[in-house]
Amino acid sequence: MLSVDNSFYKEVRLQIFDKYGKILKNIDQKINNGWDGNFNGKRLPSNDYWYNAILIDVNGNILKKNGHFSLVR
Repeated sequence: MLSVDNSFYKEVRLQIFDKYGKILKNIDQKINNGWDGNFNGKRLPSNDYWYNAILIDVNGNILKKNGHFSLVR
């Protein structure tokens, strides 16, 4: 399961989406909801997925990241 840790970042917002731009998951560390590779109760296939992340550290610095990863089953 993909999750985030709040020991360094006071706020983390992460979106995971498919190759068509469909948002599959919004992750917020305040409610600690990770992603298990499912969408609407169904396992997604092994494939490449993309993310956008906004990270705010304990000093208030904002870091924006985006990229992709492979989900391997």
